[in-house]
Amino acid sequence: MQYWYQSNAEDQQLVSELEDYFMQGKLSLTTLAHVFAASPTIRKDVVNKLKVQRIETNEYEVVPGADL
Repeated sequence: MQYWYQSNAEDQQLVSELEDYFMQGKLSLTTLAHVFAASPTIRKDVVNKLKVQRIETNEYEVVPGADL
């Protein structure tokens, strides 16, 4: 048995609309949904940029006016 993985963001109708807009020179009608549906690479990059990342630091910041 073989599987095919597809993201919920992938929408063939949006991809078709994007192709139509492209061929008609109407890219101003393009939405983010069109871009994400058509481009797994862009979708992956945006998801990675939005992820919370742990940043290691060896210093403590002193906040002025924060008397304990």
